[in-house]
Amino acid sequence: MSLKLPAPLRAWYAGLVPRERRLVLIGSVVIALMIVYLAIISPISTAHTRLMRDVRAKRQLITYIDNAAARLQTQSSASIGQLPAGQSVFAALSSAIQSSPVSGAVQRLEQTQDGGVRLSLRGAAFDSLARWLATIASQDGIVVTRATIDQATNPGTVNATLTLNQHE
Repeated sequence: MSLKLPAPLRAWYAGLVPRERRLVLIGSVVIALMIVYLAIISPISTAHTRLMRDVRAKRQLITYIDNAAARLQTQSSASIGQLPAGQSVFAALSSAIQSSPVSGAVQRLEQTQDGGVRLSLRGAAFDSLARWLATIASQDGIVVTRATIDQATNPGTVNATLTLNQHE
């Protein structure tokens, strides 16, 4: 492999003594290797290190999220109540509505084919509705499986159609 050098550079190189030629050749190889290292190898190595650090951080985050999800699952399972044996969702809700802060907003209460209950409310205070739903979930295990909630005319009140059923 012969490298074609410009004429003035060839003349200068030819004028060097053999020892200087070897020194120039070794220096050229060292400079070429440094350029390859600085232009290619070092940026790739830096990027690899950064990516490995990011992967470690993401793995730690996944572990944290998995642990948090397990804790939440345990807590939510513990906070869901159960209906007394033999009591239907309809009967439990009928009873719970009578003493609830949303009783005046109930428009319709009907049983669904799957044993759940469809509850229609008009002008219910949203905060009271949310607290009552949390209460029946924790006491009786009755949870919302479907909801349509619209803002009512008065601030803080809603019109809602909820489908509720026994938590599984």
